[in-house]
Amino acid sequence: MNHRTLEKELTHLEFIVARIGLNDPIPLAYWQARVAALTGAATLPTQRARVKKLSDALLALGQTSAALRVPPPALARRPRRTSAATASPAPSAYDLDQLQIVD
Repeated sequence: MNHRTLEKELTHLEFIVARIGLNDPIPLAYWQARVAALTGAATLPTQRARVKKLSDALLALGQTSAALRVPPPALARRPRRTSAATASPAPSAYDLDQLQIVD
């Protein structure tokens, strides 16, 4: 990546990262990947420092969003409803004849 493209990319990412919110429509992982792609391209110490600052800001934002994320409540298990077709059938007269009563 040439110097001008890298500078434009850094400037753009600095602008965006300063404005990203927790409810941003573009996932945080996308911006982290964009910053990570610049890590190898940044050759000057000032560029590396800017990339590190962006990376740190995204990491902090990710930790904040993870801390604020509330797990969904556990769903209470309700007993299954049984319909007449799936319920155990009432004993028939034949079944009653087979019962043995023991005193």
